[in-house]
Amino acid sequence: QLTARTYLGGAVASFDGHLVWGTMHAPVVAGILHSFQYGGNPLSDEVVQGTHRPTALFSAKRLESAHPRIRVLYGSARLPVYAPETGWQLAPNNAHQEPKFGPAGFGNPFNLYTWSMGVTDRGLYVGTQDFRYVASGLLPSLAEQIAGTQAMPDAARGADLMRFGSLQSPAVAVSRTGVGNVANYGIRTMVAEPDRLYLGTANPMNLLPEGGWELRRIGGR
Repeated sequence: QLTARTYLGGAVASFDGHLVWGTMHAPVVAGILHSFQYGGNPLSDEVVQGTHRPTALFSAKRLESAHPRIRVLYGSARLPVYAPETGWQLAPNNAHQEPKFGPAGFGNPFNLYTWSMGVTDRGLYVGTQDFRYVASGLLPSLAEQIAGTQAMPDAARGADLMRFGSLQSPAVAVSRTGVGNVANYGIRTMVAEPDRLYLGTANPMNLLPEGGWELRRIGGR
């Protein structure tokens, strides 16, 4: 389907005996492609909610074998698909799996990129791009449409930093608010050492009062 063509590969890490990776999905791009193909407004409710895809996270092991085991860690069991004859309908994901730990975007539909990963002796850290700050400021109606795509218990602005202690348990939030600055809409890069994690943030809001750029270190002894 058209939406699948707009997916990009996100960060990748080796952790807990598995290869772990996530997706990246630029906002509105799938809606524009849908409109080129079928017509209509790419910002209409049905197109935005039909093509919007928060980041999904996967793990895999035994990749050298003929039958690798790939697991959906965070994602959607059913996704909207479009056919001209029937319109929008929900269909199972291609893995035909229920996500192991929870919904796409770590439960936040504005988390669109798995932008960075790093492994320390405390576990696997995953940094996202959270589009809520940008959408709320530039296109409030789009923010409302995205918020309607799934239940959103944590509506905070700012990039999320999540940590897995192992792949047997869900990730826990280190920060849901841009590691102290809600204008940090992405954890863009990481440098990991056994006892330290350095983060570089993405922040194009430097002219706003809440803006600014920074380099932070998480943890340490």
